Amino acid sequence: MTLARLREGEQCYLITVVVVEGRCLLRPQEEINDIFETALGRALEIVEVEFHCGVVNVNHYHLVLSDLDESRLGEFMRELNQVAAVELNRHHTKDGPVFRAHYHDEPIDDADEILNSMAYTLTNPVKDGLVRAMKDWPGYITRIGEIGGAPREVLRGEAHAYSPRSKLDDRYEIRAVVPKVFRRLGWTAAAFRARLGELCKRWERKWRRQHRASGHEGYKTRSQLRELSTDRRQPRPKPKTDLDITRRDLQLTALRRRRRARRRAFLEAYDDALRAWRGGDREVEFPYGVYKMRRLHDVAYGPRPPP
Repeated sequence: MTLARLREGEQCYLITVVVVEGRCLLRPQEEINDIFETALGRALEIVEVEFHCGVVNVNHYHLVLSDLDESRLGEFMRELNQVAAVELNRHHTKDGPVFRAHYHDEPIDDADEILNSMAYTLTNPVKDGLVRAMKDWPGYITRIGEIGGAPREVLRGEAHAYSPRSKLDDRYEIRAVVPKVFRRLGWTAAAFRARLGELCKRWERKWRRQHRASGHEGYKTRSQLRELSTDRRQPRPKPKTDLDITRRDLQLTALRRRRRARRRAFLEAYDDALRAWRGGDREVEFPYGVYKMRRLHDVAYGPRPPP
């Protein structure tokens, strides 16, 4: 698809939250799935962000979100992690911190990157060699059919380890929506789900090829995933050497450089044109992609730059 630059109010983020010491406190179990879904539904009800997809791995989780007013992402993550940490500690009969103090939020700059980030998120258990396909993952995961469809209803389980004094409600909803930039471009939810499904299958094939090349020992069963030790530290990945850099890695690096250079060029041209316009030159030409000045002041703008 043609690259589409995000406009104001369309900023998306790929969120990564890691459990302290790499412990498997999020291993797939019905109770843990229920705890995370309830915490996520509560945070979405309290803080106005758009949720697109998410997955809970054994020792970390990923979310793709849109911060509508670019100021409430921290509040949302605080509400989510506080409730999840309290209930996970109660479930595991442990105390102390559950998640690392700082989460990683990676801004997503255009529509293509949103699709790739969502595909990476949904195929993350496949990437880590835990299951062969994302449909086999027994932990919490956003199903592609939920995106742009009816919300998932979350009912708090009576037998799970919640405190009677907990402020959690008995029912929440998790609505996964199509990112705003695609809605602006006229994509239907069905078209978006079809494109994302194709991309996820491509990423699954990529991860499986890497597993075969590295001599992967085999995927885990549901019972093996449930029995992962919560005290065991996950081995740290070996640092990538120069010999491990593939052609695809180099292509992605070059693509990111071109995107950064294109963005810098746009901002520099915009600043120069804005200074001239404020100085009284109403014939100055703004760079292609300018939106607010064109809508408010009908300024002239240049041709679309080559890809």
